[in-house]
Amino acid sequence: MPIFPHFMPIFTHFLPILYKFSPGQYTTGRGSSGVGLTAAVLRDPQSGELALEGGALVLADRGVCCIDEFDKMAEGERVALHEALEQQSVAVAKAGVVASLNARCAVLAAANPALGRYDPRRSLEHNLQLPAALLSRFDLLWLLQDRPQRDRDLRLAQHITYVHQHCREPPSAFRPLDMKLMRRYLCACRRRCPRLPEALGEFLTAAYVELRRERGRGLYTSARTLLAVLRLSTALARLRLGAVVEKDDVTEALRLLEAARDSLRGDTECPRPSEAIFGVLRELGGPGGRSVPLPHALEVLGARGFTPAQVSAALAEYEGLDVLQVNPGRTRITFV
Repeated sequence: MPIFPHFMPIFTHFLPILYKFSPGQYTTGRGSSGVGLTAAVLRDPQSGELALEGGALVLADRGVCCIDEFDKMAEGERVALHEALEQQSVAVAKAGVVASLNARCAVLAAANPALGRYDPRRSLEHNLQLPAALLSRFDLLWLLQDRPQRDRDLRLAQHITYVHQHCREPPSAFRPLDMKLMRRYLCACRRRCPRLPEALGEFLTAAYVELRRERGRGLYTSARTLLAVLRLSTALARLRLGAVVEKDDVTEALRLLEAARDSLRGDTECPRPSEAIFGVLRELGGPGGRSVPLPHALEVLGARGFTPAQVSAALAEYEGLDVLQVNPGRTRITFV
């Protein structure tokens, strides 16, 4: 369940607290490698024999693995997540050691959009620069945006100021639940194995067919979506310590899925010329490029069939999003 917030500093404090409620591991995308997530083959210093050492996903078996800064992980390292998210296991074949380790854990990942700002006119894959094959393996994809809201911003500022001044949380009108009680409750929920009655089969089938009819930017429905609904329904039945999955559980799971999809839907569709022009500018900048000469960009874009009016509209659009800037002399484009 990756979450893509603009207010990542606040959410970064949330992940380490979350995994304390359940057995699991916490890691970051920048400090994790493929071997660190799955398993490594090491030589025992005492006996000299090869031994397997589990990574974060293996150590979080039957728990939760929280991955912060998911977008900072190298592309070659993210490949290790595909099998773990799909098969709930990790296969190792290194140095003559062949084994399959359990990785039956939930993965909660947080990522920032590319260039530091989420552009609702672009697809999810373009905003995050993550492959669709990896995103489709998550049950829920939530987009959290830091939009100005006076009352919420005032409460947040007052809370941060109070904690900074007094080094403790401000008094609240309710008493928070004890962490030990939450752990005991979650342990009781995990021991439950609710079954899916046959009467819900037709309802699930009809709901999946209806989901397949929906079309939208980046909202592709496959058999993995049906499996996600089944997992969410079972989890909701566990939360109420039920022995059977009920129709209300399936309905709530579908509502969660629809709410997650609504958060990903942009308010407006991006004009194709503007998106294509921005893609060409990024190509001209090259890997890690910060600026592009505007005359050269106009020449290349004109050769590709874009009119000056389309280029000007695209530059104005992305300048308004603070993604790029054009200098006063109109000679250079700089990416923010």
